[in-house]
Amino acid sequence: MAKTRHHARLTRRWLRVIRWAFFGLVGLTLLLLAFALVPVIPDPTLHYADRKGQLVEVQQTAQWHEQDSIYTELSLVSSSGLRVELTTRLPLATTSPRPLVLLLGGRRTGRDAVKMITDTRGVALAAISYPFAGDPKAKGMALVTDLYDIQQAIRDTAPALMLVVDYLITHPQIDPKRIELAGVSLGAFFVSVPGALDPRFRRVWLIHGAGEPDKVLGKGTERYISFTPLSYIAGKLLGWMTLSHHLGPEQWVGRISPRPVIIINARQDPSFPASSITALHKAANEPYEIIWTEGSHIMPSRMEIIEAISSLVLSRVARDANEIPAN
Repeated sequence: MAKTRHHARLTRRWLRVIRWAFFGLVGLTLLLLAFALVPVIPDPTLHYADRKGQLVEVQQTAQWHEQDSIYTELSLVSSSGLRVELTTRLPLATTSPRPLVLLLGGRRTGRDAVKMITDTRGVALAAISYPFAGDPKAKGMALVTDLYDIQQAIRDTAPALMLVVDYLITHPQIDPKRIELAGVSLGAFFVSVPGALDPRFRRVWLIHGAGEPDKVLGKGTERYISFTPLSYIAGKLLGWMTLSHHLGPEQWVGRISPRPVIIINARQDPSFPASSITALHKAANEPYEIIWTEGSHIMPSRMEIIEAISSLVLSRVARDANEIPAN
């Protein structure tokens, strides 16, 4: 009986070794394939100007008043075929053009981000939805079938934000010299690129984001993959598929200079490896500011964090609008 149990333990041990060796071999093969293909994946930023195109159509789809704000939902269409869904939130009582913060939040929040802020401090807001043609509620393996649409949305996000600026600078209630760009959570991984390429953004905010997207994606797989080398490989593959080798924020945030950058991170945020946050901070060039806040990662369900962050950002924008004359 003891010999049988010993044999069974040895069998299970060898099966685990074989299983992990198989997974490791598959992972290594995929990783080598990814590294082989990365050089031939074109840099999408080379075509951003063409993809942004010219603003040819503005469709107002809804408008309503709520407390001290007027909300307008719009659909912008470019000569390239790019379509952007936008919501603006402007103060009802205003005697002069207002500074504006253009928000890029989470995938599901999209343009509804402007509705989540209680007090705008008299600052105008705008937010876009990601230009994603797939199922916005897809998760897990369903995302694999949407891979092309995901990649296209990643390519189109920066041109979409720049197309929105084409519209915003013509709005009589918005000061075209005081348009700021804020990426929140997922959005913080995208806004460094348009922030660097488009000088019309006076300042860029990176809120609860990080650098090194492949490491962040790898960390996100740890709940499914307990074997660290495999989660590392998974992160590299996901980073490759999402073009992080071209669009990683640590590659772009330094190019926003000499316009200012403000980076806000939470001390108790478990979403990112500490090294990825450090990589983003180190990549910034003067003038920049790093602000640490208490608490966890910002999410739609954590209204107290949304209130604290929005108060910090909008109070600063409103104060600067009053103290610093536009150039």
